Amino acid sequence: MFGRGKKIEESLTRTRRSFFGRIGGLLRQGEIDDELWENLEELLIEADVGVTTTIDLIENLRDRAGREGLREAGAVEQALRESLVRILGQGHGPIYVKDGLWSSWWWE
Repeated sequence: MFGRGKKIEESLTRTRRSFFGRIGGLLRQGEIDDELWENLEELLIEADVGVTTTIDLIENLRDRAGREGLREAGAVEQALRESLVRILGQGHGPIYVKDGLWSSWWWE
């Protein structure tokens, strides 16, 4: 029974690393352009962030990039982190980092 829970946790960790690693890789290259926004949107949806949340995130990030004059993709990474922390902070549980990954336990 306990081994099964560990396997699930390991599987989820690999999945998060895969998607969020790809997002991090995308946001560490070059300038901000339409292709970057499209790729980021795709990756967030694939990471199961949710369509509505993804659309809101992308719209807010694009607005922020325009307001703050962000030109490099790396600057979007920090803005995305801040947005995700804000969204996750609206939940029921604490946000913590384990093995470099963000996690949250949602207690009802």
